[in-house]
Amino acid sequence: MQNIFFQLSKDIADKFIQSIIFVDDNAYDNSPSKNAFDATVVSNAFAKVGKICAIYAPSNTDEIKYYLDIFKKADVVILDWSLSINNKASIDPDDDADKDDPRGAFTIQMIDAITKDAGKEKLKLIIIYTAETDLGGITENIYNELSDPTSFKKNVCTIESKNIRISIRAKDQNNPKKFSYNENLKQFVCSYVDLPNLVTDEFTNLTNGLLPDFALTSISLIRDNISKIIGTFSSDLDAAYLGNKVLLKNPDDSRHLLIKNFGESLIELLENADLETSTWIKTWIIDHVNGVKNIKIGASPVRLNGTSLTKFVLSPKDDFKKDFCDVFKVKLSNNDIDLVKSNFSSYFSQSESDAKKSNIGFAKLTHHKNIFLPLRHAPFLTLGTIVKEYGSTSESYLVCIQQKCDSVRITDKRAFLFLPLNQCKGDYCIIIGDGTRLFVDKTSYSIQTITFSPLQDDTIIKAQKDKNSFFFKAKDGSRFEWVVDLKEMHAQRILMNYCSQLSRIGLDESEWLRLTAKNQ
Repeated sequence: MQNIFFQLSKDIADKFIQSIIFVDDNAYDNSPSKNAFDATVVSNAFAKVGKICAIYAPSNTDEIKYYLDIFKKADVVILDWSLSINNKASIDPDDDADKDDPRGAFTIQMIDAITKDAGKEKLKLIIIYTAETDLGGITENIYNELSDPTSFKKNVCTIESKNIRISIRAKDQNNPKKFSYNENLKQFVCSYVDLPNLVTDEFTNLTNGLLPDFALTSISLIRDNISKIIGTFSSDLDAAYLGNKVLLKNPDDSRHLLIKNFGESLIELLENADLETSTWIKTWIIDHVNGVKNIKIGASPVRLNGTSLTKFVLSPKDDFKKDFCDVFKVKLSNNDIDLVKSNFSSYFSQSESDAKKSNIGFAKLTHHKNIFLPLRHAPFLTLGTIVKEYGSTSESYLVCIQQKCDSVRITDKRAFLFLPLNQCKGDYCIIIGDGTRLFVDKTSYSIQTITFSPLQDDTIIKAQKDKNSFFFKAKDGSRFEWVVDLKEMHAQRILMNYCSQLSRIGLDESEWLRLTAKNQ
């Protein structure tokens, strides 16, 4: 039975899904063949729910090769298992699949191409919709042929990773006795008219969550406002853009200006939409917090349930301690409340490790500039860049505090300013890697200068690639491995905190007078 939050997520996914692609060699076969596929009924079923459905019936493998590009653009790909087509050539010249037995071979090649393209970045739903009855065997076959099966988890008629889901389903074929010998498989039979609901259900299984729902809703909103966005970035502004570009010392700055303004226009669009997430949060908590969860905070037992957690999460926190004690009917000390604040995520998690992983991921999302990894382009050295001494075993980290305007238009060697980062506690925490906590050493005497020179034809200090990492090479030959870039405001805060240390004033005065003033 679907829970309330799943249904809410399903509605969001349904609004997001636009395009579905079918590949079935019998799609336009009007004969009474057991493998016949009624393309008209299927396309109409999706049209009724506002989805674009394209159905292809390949006659040879050359045609399948043409489909690979459009697979990248489709939200959902649905494939027949057994494609009886003319094998003109292999889709992949290095593929070793048995070409004498086409049963599943071509479909596996397409799955391989789709999953390789998706990698760990792209969201993709693949459904195998077949007249075959050996659904377990098909599942096993697909899993064994995946290029990287270790990143996938295999369940009954389902194979999934973090961003890819492969579901195996049987065609109904108006056969009420299908799978009568195995009641467990009946749930995996799907009629033509139920395909739209199946697609939305399976897609929701990929995206069911508060943050994925927010992302899908935002993307759908942007899609719906494409005309407004294009109207804002109108061709009427082309002349002004070029005029601005020619006046800049560094013409490439105009590109960064466009990117910044485009991003801010999307932020304005989302803010004006006034997305109301309170209902999402309420249903999420109710569905994920089952029954009463008894915990101990300090010496006090506390009973947590969905209703009390919802009330506390959604209410304003004028006085955190008082509000918490009032809602959960408990008396706690200030130290206990500190524990509550630091452990609150665990109240919504299955385990402490899950809560820690969630907190680390969210922390990175809020202060890392590079959230889409691996990088497609080499980073450059600027305010907020964190580096590590290359090959160092002492975990020696530095954060660059060079202002952005002094990190560009470099024609000769230039000294860059850095502050050390260490793992001793401080008042500003940065999380990197799998949870390493770093704190800024903001003492006035901790600052370091390292001199760099730009590579040929560059006017910035661009990193160089070394296997799976990037590094900056200093003028003296030492190397510094790039770790991450902080978001601008976070980096600016580090700089301002350091500058505040420099502005301190030390005076020789009466110690009695100083202590008297301090204690009053």
